[in-house]
Amino acid sequence: DCYPQVEQFRSASGAIVDAFIRCKYSSYVANRWLAIRLEFIGNLVIFFAALFAVISKELGWVTSPGIIGVSISYALNITEVLNFAIRQISEIEANIVAVERIDEYTNTPTEGSDIQQAKHSVYFDINNYIAPCFEIMPLAPVKLDNLWNIT
Repeated sequence: DCYPQVEQFRSASGAIVDAFIRCKYSSYVANRWLAIRLEFIGNLVIFFAALFAVISKELGWVTSPGIIGVSISYALNITEVLNFAIRQISEIEANIVAVERIDEYTNTPTEGSDIQQAKHSVYFDINNYIAPCFEIMPLAPVKLDNLWNIT
């Protein structure tokens, strides 16, 4: 290699990509875990809706097949509704945390600056030349004194 930093850059870049892939993989695993649990809950709701429909028909509680059909068709959509609701709640929670963090940062008192504003003054020297002088810090010697005194 004509540049000695190429191998160091490659290894650092590879480490960053590996860390990103580990985080992304964890995100995918968590999303799949959530999807499986939500589908399981949705399937339980569908099963119990169908079971109660059969039991209520046998016991004579509900005589209309339309009501049974509507209850089962609503139960079929419960998985999508659960998925949407959980994702929206987590998105709202993430946004609220961001707002709280911004509020905390805006209400944090600022630190005093270590750098003080440089003071300058202009005075006339003996030959009536304008001679600037600059004071960098208080109690420090004046710098650039008699800058234009050519004599």
